[in-house]
Amino acid sequence: MFRLIVEYRVKPKSREQFEELFGPKGERVKLFSRSKAYLGSELLLDDESKLAYIAIDFWESETAQTEFAKTQATTIEKLNQQIARMVKGNDRIWME
Repeated sequence: MFRLIVEYRVKPKSREQFEELFGPKGERVKLFSRSKAYLGSELLLDDESKLAYIAIDFWESETAQTEFAKTQATTIEKLNQQIARMVKGNDRIWME
């Protein structure tokens, strides 16, 4: 199994919209679910700041995630642009 972990620092006014996008019924999960190699995601909130989130995506393998990203590059770019409007910044913090 491959995990991709990213931290997002969300703008205060965008918190609800961000949670909807990243939630179990959100557009992000719907997109990733197009791949049989996608195993799910978790979204964790920093209880202290209430504006920092950790997103963990689970894939069968790094190769499967990379191939999916290539085949869905246009759609992922649109999603990333939407996310960029909601966040102050993000950092990829772990891949394994």
